[in-house]
Amino acid sequence: MKPASIARRESCLKNLVPYFKGVTIRNLAPKACDAWLTHRGPHIAASTFAHELGTMKLVFDFAVARGLLLANPARHIARRRIPQAQINVPTR
Repeated sequence: MKPASIARRESCLKNLVPYFKGVTIRNLAPKACDAWLTHRGPHIAASTFAHELGTMKLVFDFAVARGLLLANPARHIARRRIPQAQINVPTR
């Protein structure tokens, strides 16, 4: 991974920690993911939401692959739509 990608993942992990702090991975329930969705989700940009959600799903997929979780508790959360930038073409 490029250094900027690593920095972005680390930033996402730092922002996710308060919602999962003190909970072991085996005891993680979808309600912890819902807490992130309701408390942080509405206050961040759609692209930041997508990055944090992607990071969260990757961490939980890793835990599922290692046998620490039976299923990914964040699988029910859908990405938000990222709006396209308006292009203003100059006229004569």
